[in-house]
Amino acid sequence: MRTLTITRNKSFVGGLMKDRVYIQDEQAAEIIIEGVPCRKLGDLKNGEQKTFQIDDRQQQLFLIVDKVSKDYCNASVTIPEGQEDVSLSGKHHFVLGSNPFQFDGVELSAKQRKNNRKGMAIFIGAAIVGAAIGLFLPGGFLGSDTPEPKTFSKEDFSITLTDDFAQTQQEGFFAFYESKSAAVFALREDAEIFGNITLDEYGDLVLKANNRADAKMNKGDGFLWFEYTATADGQEYYYMAVCCQSENAFWVVNFATPASNREKYATIFMQWAESINTDNTV
Repeated sequence: MRTLTITRNKSFVGGLMKDRVYIQDEQAAEIIIEGVPCRKLGDLKNGEQKTFQIDDRQQQLFLIVDKVSKDYCNASVTIPEGQEDVSLSGKHHFVLGSNPFQFDGVELSAKQRKNNRKGMAIFIGAAIVGAAIGLFLPGGFLGSDTPEPKTFSKEDFSITLTDDFAQTQQEGFFAFYESKSAAVFALREDAEIFGNITLDEYGDLVLKANNRADAKMNKGDGFLWFEYTATADGQEYYYMAVCCQSENAFWVVNFATPASNREKYATIFMQWAESINTDNTV
């Protein structure tokens, strides 16, 4: 026997999702993944490291999000035969059409690349819901007592917020802005990845990917929007998610604040949403 240690490096992307770890085992199979009989080793949370006991033979290792998407949305690696302990690491990357988790130093197989399009909804959910992790850290925001309107621009995207905000970089997002009490983060997806779908169809995909089938999708002036809440590290957050479309892209712009601010910010978020502009907006 030998040990297998897996480190899931912390990432904003997919932060709320739990990975399920399976290893090839023909004798004690609990599930079939891509035709390989597997048994479960355990679960792996964001930023967590776990060690498992495995035998010395060559085996296939899989990380999946759930059993429904196991055959087209997984990360896998072959563990070679031997007696040496094995250490692996990786994290979730938001690259639409890629696996939600990727092992460091392991290239995607041809089959995984082929299945990328099937798994796109998983990634939309990962980016939107996972963004709750790490928001509103103490001391992490700038701000003034009397904020003035300020327009932020990046390539073909612009939005008018206030000078209470500062633009920052967060992995997985096209643009990210934060203030002392709110955050705004934009996700841009190339339209060609989705094929010939409408904004309404894209909105349905976003809802399903976030397990928000019961949420009400509303129509704004040139965009769709819905509200939801999520809890991270014991803190509940209020979100307004806006979906819009330009000539070459679909966009999800998420507005977030602690749930205690909901009454104040619901109207403000809508005003900011109405200021969103993309080049060649449909």
